[in-house]
Amino acid sequence: MRQSSFATTLALGTVVTVWIEPASTPVAVLVPPLILITTLQHLRSWDIGPLIAIVSLVSVALTVIGETAHPWFVSTDPLAPAIRAAAMIVAVSLLAAMLWNYGSRLRATLARLEAVNAALRESEARYRSIVEDHTELICRAEPDGTVTLINPAGSRSWGLKRDEIIGNNLRQFIHPDDIPLFNRHLASLTPEAPVRMSELRTLMPDGEIRWQQWTTRALYNGSRLIGYQVVGRDVTERKRAEEHVLRSERQFKAIAENAPDLIIRYDLQQRHLYVNPAFEQATGLTGDSVIGKTYRDIGAPEDIAHRLDACLQAVLKTGAVQTIAFSTPTPLGLRFYEARIVPEFGPNGDIESFLAILRDITERRHHEAAMQHRQKLESMGVMAQGIAHEFNNLLAIILNNAELTLATLDPHAPERLSVEAIVSAGRRAAVITRQMQTYVGHNLLQTTLLSLNDLIEEMKELLQASVTRSVALVYRLSDADPLVEGDAAQLRQVILNLTINAAEAIGDRSGEVVISTDVRSVDRALLATAIGSDGLEEGAYAVLTVSDNGCGMDAATLERIFDPFFTTKFIGRGLGLPATLGIVRGHRGAIRVTSTPGEGTTVTIFLPEVHSLSPQVETFMPSSRMSIVRTNCSRIFLVVDDEESTRAVAARMLEWMGHPALTTGDAETAVILARQHREHLACVLLDLPSDHNLDRTVGELRQVCTDMPVILMSGYPEEIASRRFAHLGLSGFLQKPFTSYELRSVIDTALAMTDHLPA
Repeated sequence: MRQSSFATTLALGTVVTVWIEPASTPVAVLVPPLILITTLQHLRSWDIGPLIAIVSLVSVALTVIGETAHPWFVSTDPLAPAIRAAAMIVAVSLLAAMLWNYGSRLRATLARLEAVNAALRESEARYRSIVEDHTELICRAEPDGTVTLINPAGSRSWGLKRDEIIGNNLRQFIHPDDIPLFNRHLASLTPEAPVRMSELRTLMPDGEIRWQQWTTRALYNGSRLIGYQVVGRDVTERKRAEEHVLRSERQFKAIAENAPDLIIRYDLQQRHLYVNPAFEQATGLTGDSVIGKTYRDIGAPEDIAHRLDACLQAVLKTGAVQTIAFSTPTPLGLRFYEARIVPEFGPNGDIESFLAILRDITERRHHEAAMQHRQKLESMGVMAQGIAHEFNNLLAIILNNAELTLATLDPHAPERLSVEAIVSAGRRAAVITRQMQTYVGHNLLQTTLLSLNDLIEEMKELLQASVTRSVALVYRLSDADPLVEGDAAQLRQVILNLTINAAEAIGDRSGEVVISTDVRSVDRALLATAIGSDGLEEGAYAVLTVSDNGCGMDAATLERIFDPFFTTKFIGRGLGLPATLGIVRGHRGAIRVTSTPGEGTTVTIFLPEVHSLSPQVETFMPSSRMSIVRTNCSRIFLVVDDEESTRAVAARMLEWMGHPALTTGDAETAVILARQHREHLACVLLDLPSDHNLDRTVGELRQVCTDMPVILMSGYPEEIASRRFAHLGLSGFLQKPFTSYELRSVIDTALAMTDHLPA
């Protein structure tokens, strides 16, 4: 409003001054002061102040010109000179006041400018102190890269003085291989995106290479590039740490990717973070399909998931490694795993994740099971061997006394039936003890080169007679004609036992038993699944298989089928399969049994394939029996046995055969009796405890009479005696219980050998 009134007044005054008669006293006197007064009211208006000043000066000039054209002294108005003089004074005063006001304002402006300059100098000092004291590199460079500013931290980071840096190009301090990268970064800077971060290698004066992280800002004046500002820090240690981490990760990946163990990483929510190829191969799942999912999400059985939950919680609580073992179905079948859960700690010491290493211990479990089974068989074998030995001693007393009783009874005596029953029962008991010894694998093998096909062909009638009519026997004999070195009688027993067991598994319903032979190259993995395979080598094996479609067996039954006296039959002794195993082991073979309840059982026997016989094992007894009577001495026999009943019955049998006998229970007395009767001593029958020194006793007896036959009696099988005492040159062997016929045969053979010795 004030500016509009000022403009109106100024316009009217100017028009009146120029176009109205200047001689008019009121106009000439009043208009210029009016203009100046109006001007003075608006002097503080900074935006139009210069215009007001110019207009006022023009108004004063017009007044002076008017006064010159019409001097006051020619004016008729008597007050004109005074009024005009007063107006001039007022105008000049106003002009001076205006100039003074402008001067004051100019001084104020200069004071403000000085304060601004001081603030700028202070800000510059602060900025410089910040730059100088900053621990990170700060530098400025021209557009071509010439350094114009560098702070002390930059000088230290490059290992140079400031004067050695200023004026040089930035690229001079960068590793040559990284200069192209730096140039590309500079070229990518624009006014819209003037900042770029990069990590470069820099060269130190001593040749050391260090890593620095640079934040480069392009400086623009409008759109014109005027330079660059670089702020950098040394990140060598971080890069080394990263390289160490990367190297560790590469090593971990190389190990994990090629490890046979399953390697898994879990987060704290049991989600998969990583799985290695072994995991993918074992589970049939790809890494992409399981990452981010829990083990429950991918179908882990709930019992295993529950155990893993507990294990992970224990690791989280204790921070210690935990181990669990479990079995789980896989595409490769049921596998056993041992899992080690390892905590992974973060920088703050808290557990961030879990590392699980799962080792497939299936083969180890099988090996341990086979080892335990072998140890069980060995312990049972030792027990069976001891039982058989003691039982044979008892049977010898029973059978020999029964035979002597029968020899003295009238053929029609009523007591004869009872004694014959005793003999029959004793002989059946002797068969059982021999089966027990067969289970141990200590029966003597009369080995020959055998064809499994021929052996089965010979037994077809016997096998068919051993099974019911509802069971069909199917023969699938190999064209390769597998040959083995074995005892024909014992292998016949194996085939008969397996066939009878297979037929009994079928029962009264219709079914078939398949008997097949083959020659197969057997590797270690297949041997590992068989019983008795320890020590067997890979190679060609003659394979005998007997399978049936009977009731099959569950896992619990399958584990015990080779235990002596274990049977699932109402009538049976449980020695058929143990004896079969003993025979197979005695032939350096192995046996494998697979069975499924409701589907049937398959028994596979692996025997080493041969093409020629190995040398025969020497035995005590010649194959032919000779009945020769000595004529050069009286028939006095010395019976040495720690069992009184056994030596008594042996003496009675000798006397019954017409040979007087001396008996004793200890070796020292035996040597004394031998010295006393050396002229009439024909033979010594010897059985001493296993802890007795038999070598010394035989040696002392041989000192008494060099060519005197010594026959060993024992409840152990002949094979054990053959291995243990072959170096003594014993004249024969009698396994208890023996009959009078066997006693006579061995004695006659021993005496015949002595008679044929050179004098």
